[in-house]
Amino acid sequence: MMEEAPDTGPKFGGIFRWTPQASVANLDPTRQTSFVTHSIVYQWYDYPFGWNLDRVAQEQMVDTWSVNDEATEYTFSLREGLEFHDGNPVTSEDVTASILRWKTTPGLPGTMWDLAEQPTVEAVDELTFKLNPGKPFGLWIPFWVSLPTYVMPKEVVEPLAISDIMTDYTGSGPFKYVEWIPGNRVVMDKNENYNPRSDEPNGDAGARIAYVDRVINLEVPDAATKLAALQTKQTDFAEGLPNDFYDTIVNSPGIKAVVIPQWARPQLGTNKRNPPLTSPKARLAIQAATDPEKYLSAAYGGPDLWDLGPCLWACGAQWGSDIGAEQYYEVDLEKARALWQEAVEETGFSGKMVLLTNTDYSDFYASALITKEILESLGAEVDFQVSDWATVISRKESANARDTVEEGDWHFYHTWGGPLDPITDSAIGQTWNGGYHNERIIELRDEFLNSTSLEEAKAITEEIQRIYFEEDPATIMYGWFKFVVAMQEDVQGYVPHKRILMQGLWLDR
Repeated sequence: MMEEAPDTGPKFGGIFRWTPQASVANLDPTRQTSFVTHSIVYQWYDYPFGWNLDRVAQEQMVDTWSVNDEATEYTFSLREGLEFHDGNPVTSEDVTASILRWKTTPGLPGTMWDLAEQPTVEAVDELTFKLNPGKPFGLWIPFWVSLPTYVMPKEVVEPLAISDIMTDYTGSGPFKYVEWIPGNRVVMDKNENYNPRSDEPNGDAGARIAYVDRVINLEVPDAATKLAALQTKQTDFAEGLPNDFYDTIVNSPGIKAVVIPQWARPQLGTNKRNPPLTSPKARLAIQAATDPEKYLSAAYGGPDLWDLGPCLWACGAQWGSDIGAEQYYEVDLEKARALWQEAVEETGFSGKMVLLTNTDYSDFYASALITKEILESLGAEVDFQVSDWATVISRKESANARDTVEEGDWHFYHTWGGPLDPITDSAIGQTWNGGYHNERIIELRDEFLNSTSLEEAKAITEEIQRIYFEEDPATIMYGWFKFVVAMQEDVQGYVPHKRILMQGLWLDR
């Protein structure tokens, strides 16, 4: 349990030292979906809507908004007094330019843009802008907040080509970018001119208050060193520590821990552009050879720190289901070998399987060792490439950006995500990791958006999950794990949330 803040209330000032869970590939959130990058830049950007503690959208930069009865026109008005870190006012043209950059982000943004049939956006006046879906689309706001548009100056984003990596990090949030030394640190300072909302803080919505003067995000690749730095008070906060460190953390004097349930779905990312993974049989083969409990135990510690189950969208949540449980739990190596051989013959593949992994995510590395063993048991030759997370992300994104698959391009890497429904699930989207192009599932996602009752929507999600496990797994998923966050006892104000938030944190020292 988190300690209640003392009656004296929050204190301003101090330097806060935070170690992220992995290395940083770049700080452009529109060119990747890496949780590490998004966690950092979240602190210095602002966004139209925030996600409250119930994961419901609340206005953030937006003051008021409306949608017409046909759900074909949204009108948004920004709050007055918003400024970028360079002192220039935030205008509706900055927001519309940011939306057009955001829509090219891999994963959910591109999926939303396609589902809404290529919306148009336009500035009406200095503070008002409109978004017009190409068809009725009444769920724009709840999906938009899942991977929100970070608002950037128009002059920063408009000149960028899709392949460009942005290097100007001017935002308008409660912190502002100071410097990035790759492989070492990211530094941000309190934005003294930030204009917070007047309502109470609620997740990453409401009033975003920066209490500390400076946040130093320190890269510490080795998990044991990261924990030691916390124990010796060289750092203040560590997120994503390996779950098998949990007992050590709770028994360390002066350190407190938080466990966030059903944090994310660990999975084996698959490149479906690259044979033999162009055939669903190859992915079905790996699924048939996979024992999810073995992966979860190796990667996430004791059984109280993870949950078994085939739920694609979190067991116990609205769309949780056990459809496909037979395939999820099944371990049949003979069946797997037969499917793998069929896929290899059908695609004419004769090379090595390129498995990317990294050591700064110990759970990914532990999982990759099991995957290597599975692939070799199927008769595959594995090119096991070990680096850091930044290199994994950079390599797979550069390969994904090419029009053609080249020799040596990646086949697999381990990752995780936290989708809540078929729309926010990038794994079954058409842009992430080369896309997933199962025609029936694409149709079903459209039907889900247009469903007229919860019963109808539930039946659709269950059919998607059936196809996923029985016919065409987009990734190989293992269940859901819980997330461990640790900090010094004098760190106050931390609120467990799907996003890592430096706002609201203060130091009782």
